[in-house]
Amino acid sequence: MKKELSYIITILLISLMMALGITGCQGQQEDQVSQEKASENQEQQEKEQQEKDQKEQQEQEKQQEQITIVDSEGRSVEVPSPPEKVVVANSNINELLYILESEDKTVGVADSITFPPEAQEYPEVGSVFSPNAEKILELDPDIVFGFGQYMDQDIKKQIELADIPVVFLDGYKIETLTQDIRTMGLIMDRESQAEEYIDFIEGHMQLITDRIDEIEDEDKVSVYSETQAEYSAYASGSGAHQALLKAGGVNLAGNEPGSSVTISDEWILEQDPDVIVKNLSDRNVAIGYEEDSHDEITEELAAMVDRPGWDELTAVNEDRVVGISTDLYTSPRSVVGLSYLAKWFYPEQFNDVEPKEIHRELLEEYYGLEYQGVWVYPHE
Repeated sequence: MKKELSYIITILLISLMMALGITGCQGQQEDQVSQEKASENQEQQEKEQQEKDQKEQQEQEKQQEQITIVDSEGRSVEVPSPPEKVVVANSNINELLYILESEDKTVGVADSITFPPEAQEYPEVGSVFSPNAEKILELDPDIVFGFGQYMDQDIKKQIELADIPVVFLDGYKIETLTQDIRTMGLIMDRESQAEEYIDFIEGHMQLITDRIDEIEDEDKVSVYSETQAEYSAYASGSGAHQALLKAGGVNLAGNEPGSSVTISDEWILEQDPDVIVKNLSDRNVAIGYEEDSHDEITEELAAMVDRPGWDELTAVNEDRVVGISTDLYTSPRSVVGLSYLAKWFYPEQFNDVEPKEIHRELLEEYYGLEYQGVWVYPHE
């Protein structure tokens, strides 16, 4: 009996061990299958991600073409279009980026760029004249926009050696503004926005041109247009000179070469202008979008007419001394400045034109800003 019981127990133990062995083998097999499936899934995911990355890269390469533009210096420059990142060392181009709804591409600006106010939030890259090449290279932009006549040429070369194109577009001269807007529209792939803004400014400019054409040359007003500096007149090479002519003024320093010329009290007393225009910059006085007091520009104009002998001038005696922010007529907003000049020069012919309202519409429609600030003297 004991032998039989022992035999039965032995058989049961062997069966149990065999069952456990089979279960263990099955578990190992199942683990191995699970690992193989996980590995296959991982490989499949990696393959799909690679295909996705390649597709995105191909799409980006397809979207960002290399195009050749001609800038304001007459240089042919090859640039990516549209760029993903740009550095701006030109306040006018900064404004055009907002007009073209491309301000999100900006990664750095020159320290003097303060408008629109949002521009002050970007990293600064030094001055317009001598931007910091190291800071620019750290930002790794696709394009750098600068002022051709102002940017240090050694810095320009340093940037270009890093395979970053430098583009010089003025963005403010009346004669070339439309072309500059179109070029920017092409670069940023915002051609429809560029044409829309061109239609806006050309509509207002055409009205000015049509009415100025009706005025005989001998009836046009003579103008002394002073730069931000004292006794400095805008000459034939300046954007201000172009604006004065477009608005129907005769620039008394318009035959002088260069962008400006130094004048004297004797000179202006001899010329005796019909109108005096003082150009005002936020670098010298409190003027611009974020200002709300006219005190400083009022003092500036009072000091100018208090110069020796100026009380004898026709413009002073007839109360035709005016002041204007340079941002209004040597910028992409030049249509606003031209409207002010035309109305100051010929108040009867332009009595139905409201420059302030043109400015308001422009800011709201193309900059997304409410109208505010101090822009002209006498204030409105």
